[in-house]
Amino acid sequence: MALGPAELAHGPMLVGTFLSLMLYGISITQVYIYLTSYAKKDRRFIMAYVLLIFAADTGHSIFLMGYLYTSLIKHFDDPEYISHSTWVFAAEPALAGILCGLVQAFYAWRVNVLVGKWYIYLTILFCSVASILMGIATGIACQWVVLFSNFQKFEVVVIVWLVSASVADCLITGSLVNHLRHHRTGFQKTDTHIDRIIRLTVQTGMITAIWAVADLLVYLLNPTGMHLVLNCPLGKLYANSLLSSLNSRGGWKFMESQAPTNDRSGEYTEHGTRNRQVEVNLSTNRPQVFIEVESHEMTDPSSQKTNMFGP
Repeated sequence: MALGPAELAHGPMLVGTFLSLMLYGISITQVYIYLTSYAKKDRRFIMAYVLLIFAADTGHSIFLMGYLYTSLIKHFDDPEYISHSTWVFAAEPALAGILCGLVQAFYAWRVNVLVGKWYIYLTILFCSVASILMGIATGIACQWVVLFSNFQKFEVVVIVWLVSASVADCLITGSLVNHLRHHRTGFQKTDTHIDRIIRLTVQTGMITAIWAVADLLVYLLNPTGMHLVLNCPLGKLYANSLLSSLNSRGGWKFMESQAPTNDRSGEYTEHGTRNRQVEVNLSTNRPQVFIEVESHEMTDPSSQKTNMFGP
């Protein structure tokens, strides 16, 4: 039994839009948290970058809802209209590709700052630019091949787009995790915080990579528009990935770090406390971070050589 034009593409698109709007609600919360907690502490270009990501995310939501309203409400019971894509629909993959590329470019900058390996940075940056260009090219192709049933005709463009996105995600995740693992301090609480950063990096990076691969596989294996269930929320996953990583910095503080009990280094104060500097150096060619940790040591007064009463 052949699928009707509405069921062919608009059913999966409607489900994908529901998922997208749920993620957009999370994005609004994430942006609010960032602006109230971190915006004043960050460089201006980071705040501008966050606002740019949020603006693209908002535009993506507007175009999705606008297309579905026009197709399913204004052109209700018009099979001819809903069998074809429009420029409003074509804006969806274009904005999704832009969101993917912008987020990956930010991560590429972060990898360059932390890891300092230019070839990894350039490879990630190349993949992010490819994601942007191929996302825009997919939107343009939707205007050339207007029938939803013929969207497999420009599969090469979609393959390059989603493969580039997946490769960039894997490189970002792998390089950051490898860097963090090789910069453990040996202090339990400090390493616990580093482990949290590693888990967050893997979770945010691999979710987007797996989602992009799943989107590509469904697109190639299913001739209907079922891939739109995954493609519509794709850009918002990347936006939430960036925002969540920025807002998770509150858990990255190393103020509770302490040395092992057999560590006797440091200077003693007149109150019997010991100040110790713990060095957390996550990058060999970047400024180091020093944390003052105060510990208390119990002493036996009778063991002192002199006291206020004499020998």
